[in-house]
Amino acid sequence: MPLVFPRVPSSKGRPKELPTEMQCTSWWKDVRIFKKKIPTRLSFEEILKKNTSTPCSLDQFMDYLVYVERNAENLQFFIWYWGYVERWSQLPEQERERSLVWNTRKSVNPRSQTWSTMLGERTDRLNRILTILDRDSTATGRQSAYTKLESRAGHVETNFSRPRTPTPALILQEEDPNKWLWEPFGGQPFRDEATRIARCYISTTGPRSLNLSYRDRAACMHALQHTTHPSAFLPVFIAVETVLREHSHPKFIRWSTCNSNRPRILFARAVGALLIVLAVILDMILILFSLHRLTRLSAVPFWYVGLCILLIEGRGISIGLYINHRRQLRPWEQVANAELERAQPEVEAGRVESHDPTDLSDQRIQDSESLQALGSANGLEREEWVHLYQGKSAWQKIFDVSVVNHNRHLRALQDRAVLTALLWAGFLVIVLTVVSVLIPSGNLF
Repeated sequence: MPLVFPRVPSSKGRPKELPTEMQCTSWWKDVRIFKKKIPTRLSFEEILKKNTSTPCSLDQFMDYLVYVERNAENLQFFIWYWGYVERWSQLPEQERERSLVWNTRKSVNPRSQTWSTMLGERTDRLNRILTILDRDSTATGRQSAYTKLESRAGHVETNFSRPRTPTPALILQEEDPNKWLWEPFGGQPFRDEATRIARCYISTTGPRSLNLSYRDRAACMHALQHTTHPSAFLPVFIAVETVLREHSHPKFIRWSTCNSNRPRILFARAVGALLIVLAVILDMILILFSLHRLTRLSAVPFWYVGLCILLIEGRGISIGLYINHRRQLRPWEQVANAELERAQPEVEAGRVESHDPTDLSDQRIQDSESLQALGSANGLEREEWVHLYQGKSAWQKIFDVSVVNHNRHLRALQDRAVLTALLWAGFLVIVLTVVSVLIPSGNLF
């Protein structure tokens, strides 16, 4: 999987060049392979439950999507839908009956039965999001509401066009008939919020327009014309959840294993390449001299160290930081670190209360617009860290600020990557050494 580093934003915004079919196939293949190696404690569900520690927390996942992948709209919509289902489940039954569950088999185009059937069969993915949303074990009422919605979304054969009451005919006879008169859209719960979300995420002209197919976009807009039930957003949710789970999450974990920035990686690769060049020169000199062939083994340390640096640093892992269980701060994380350093003299003087660096970082992210459901388009131009990082010299970027990496599950992935690199380096050194020893001496000196 190719390494991705944050780049300075340009006036052009997102890149318009689309990857080729071969590149897409290669990327998806690498993602599927790496996804099998991700520990359970770093899974997509654990990140959403906020059970993972830095640098694999939910806040840092959002940072990655905003600053690196430039595709934060998916997670922003996902988090909003998270809260929307939670708030919907807390509504009284009378309020929820104003917006019935939308039947996902109702296709906009009657001829596209294959697509509507496929969408109905994939509604079991809604069960996963509802399981993720059920974080509070003490909220028994909320638990029962989630279970109801889970059972209704899981059985696609249910007739969702009926009212959500067990015996609607009997109740209609006992209650006031005026209660069941048609009400305008203003009477549906969360109608204004659903409209704003549709304009922001589903509309093609929205500031945070999602990358949706025409069918998903049309199906959601058609459903929102009739109901504000969470099932109206189901086509969009399925598309967003698929991208987050199958693409963004594995790439985020792979990116998190990189403990250094791009300038440091390039510097280390240059050092590794220099060692390999020295090994080649030394080996050629020993071959030209009339010395014993075993003297050529003196080039083995240069071969091995150079290849180890190239292979390990090629995975984005700095050897020095890896040995010390540290990682460099990302450019946007250094803003919170600078605030901590400015507050440190006041802490020592007793004028303010001491804070943890992660607390400052979390507060910065909570105040950021990226975690707000409704807002302007995601961009880097207004970020403070962009100008601060541009002002640093190359030497300062190479030896930038580093912190301790406390995530042992992420370190386990780094251990596997380093071990694999060491084994490959040893294999290549053996091959190169055998070839070098078998070359006859030149006897020129």
